[in-house]
Formats: sequence, C-alpha cells, structure tokens
Amino acid sequence: MKPIKTPTQLRLTQDLLERADALIVVMATDPEVRALGMPTRTAVLRLAIARGLRDLEPQYQPRAPAVGDATPHGPSGLRSDAAGTYAAA
Repeated sequence: MKPIKTPTQLRLTQDLLERADALIVVMATDPEVRALGMPTRTAVLRLAIARGLRDLEPQYQPRAPAVGDATPHGPSGLRSDAAGTYAAA
C-alpha cells in the first residue's frame, strides 16, 4: 500500500530550485538512484524536506524527562522555586 500524498504548494526561491536541479544531475550518476529511475525535481525536494525534518526534529522536539527525575527544571537544567527563580538543581 502506498502512503497517501497530499498536494502541497510551496513558493521556493529560484536559488533553491536551481540547487535542486543541480542535484538531479549529480544524483543521476549514482547507480543506486538510477536503479529506481531518473531522479526528478519533486523527488529531490521530497528527499531534502525529509532529511531536513530529520535533522530539525531532535533539536526542537521536547525531550522526555529522565527516568526517576520527577522535578521539572527550567533553563539550563536549573530548578525553579515557588517564586519562579532558578537555582542549581
């Protein structure tokens, strides 16, 4: 079963489109890529988005608290007191 793809329109700068087009030529020289057919601009942009999201997610998704750590910490691992000030945990 193929995943459902929702049409999405993006406005991209000419620079980004030219960079994607340049990658088509380079990727076409890779035998593993060519085994799947000639790469397209759409395929290159999908791959760029997927890899970009993979790189961004660990940086911006909230981290689960460590096991046994029930105390919420503020910035830089500092513990907040009742007044909202921070002290070393």
